[in-house]
Amino acid sequence: MNVDIIPTFDNQKVVGIKMGGIEIPFRNQILFQEFVDTYYEPLKLLLPILDFSKISGEFRTEWTNEELNILIKESNNLQVMILNMLRMNESLTREGILQVIRQNDKRNYENFSARQLGPQIGGIRIRVKNMKKENLIHIDSKNQSYSLNEKYRKRIKNFLIEALEEYDKIFE
Repeated sequence: MNVDIIPTFDNQKVVGIKMGGIEIPFRNQILFQEFVDTYYEPLKLLLPILDFSKISGEFRTEWTNEELNILIKESNNLQVMILNMLRMNESLTREGILQVIRQNDKRNYENFSARQLGPQIGGIRIRVKNMKKENLIHIDSKNQSYSLNEKYRKRIKNFLIEALEEYDKIFE
């Protein structure tokens, strides 16, 4: 089986690799040159001893439009708002998300806290994991920031608009 090592990037830094259809995140971001100089050759040496046939190729597969639409339709209002915020911004800090939520609906979320935000993002990430799909939300724990997977930013726009319109009708 011919397997390539494909680096994955975020803000021009290597954040992981794809090997045999499996995405493997790194603990830390590294410069591309450091990846090439330090890690690429040792990873190539590992390839002959790794048995990719025993790792489910379905793990972290790409999203179809139908699956994205279902995920968004099954999301609650806050989760839809969070996905939409992340779609409109390259990344947001935890405090940035909290401020937008508080400003967007002062009546219901004036005192919305980080403790309440965690389960909302966690709920999305758990459903994504259970569906064995690529992550939609990337978390940078060092900067306490969140970003939407660039691959899906444009594709989910229409589904989010539909979901937000539905929530607007409910709260009119």
